[in-house]
Amino acid sequence: MDGYLGTYHSFETASKRDAAVLFGSDNIVGDSYQLDFSYDEDMHQAWLVSRFNERIGYFKGDFARKLSVYKANGSVMVVLLAFVAFSESRDDGQYWGNAAVICYPPDYEEAFGPFVAKVTDRLRNGLRTKLDLSDDELRQIIKSNGTDLPIETVPLPDKEKGTVIVKSRESFKESLIEQARKGNKGCYFVSWAFLLALVALLIFGLHSCGLF
Repeated sequence: MDGYLGTYHSFETASKRDAAVLFGSDNIVGDSYQLDFSYDEDMHQAWLVSRFNERIGYFKGDFARKLSVYKANGSVMVVLLAFVAFSESRDDGQYWGNAAVICYPPDYEEAFGPFVAKVTDRLRNGLRTKLDLSDDELRQIIKSNGTDLPIETVPLPDKEKGTVIVKSRESFKESLIEQARKGNKGCYFVSWAFLLALVALLIFGLHSCGLF
């Protein structure tokens, strides 16, 4: 199918301070991002913008330029947070991330909407769905209107020396917070109870160690 793109691609963060937002509940693995394109100092950049209107990082170079072409062609563009990592070897220590990128013609929304939903759900559970699909797999999705979906899983990329993946799935706490945002008041109270229990456990531990 012409006009389809499915891949995992790493993005940079502007600074350690800017990267800090990636560790909070405002950015959960599986979250969707808009792209904001810019051209600065002879470099194409495609900024990932969160649902809270924060720039969390950017694709650069040829990949950013490629995405700008898909946008110009009117493609539906989906960007989902896949993981967050830290590398000691990058600029004296740098946080960066990886995202699932899916682009397809808007005429196929009915078929690819369920596929994106499945990819999102699997990412939240730490599973990376294969996105580089063959022509037969694409036809299978379109023919079934998204009911017959490939669910092959691909591994995490090989890690560089000194690199650790620090966030690769939705945590229990993030799940509770997300449910609370959707209006589930029970989860809201459970999430606060969970956080208070952690604080109480920490205080008890410090007291047991004789620190106060």
